[in-house]
Amino acid sequence: MSELVTYLVLPLARRDDGVIVEDNHGAVECASAEAAMRLAEAMAHTHGYVAAMAFAPGQYGPAEVVKSATFWCPKRQAWVN
Repeated sequence: MSELVTYLVLPLARRDDGVIVEDNHGAVECASAEAAMRLAEAMAHTHGYVAAMAFAPGQYGPAEVVKSATFWCPKRQAWVN
């Protein structure tokens, strides 16, 4: 029997006080690791977000990060990994 794996993308935003927090809408479920990675990359480059993380939550252990997307660095004025 194969194990069902859920992939999630969690977009992160910066509050007015500078603290980075998860988006108010929470994580978005994806059908595959590839879809989660593409969505994380797109969300990290969307206005209002500073980063996004694709991961597969572990049923009995820690979550496995599939992709940590790039984020905007205001000091360098560039997207960085």
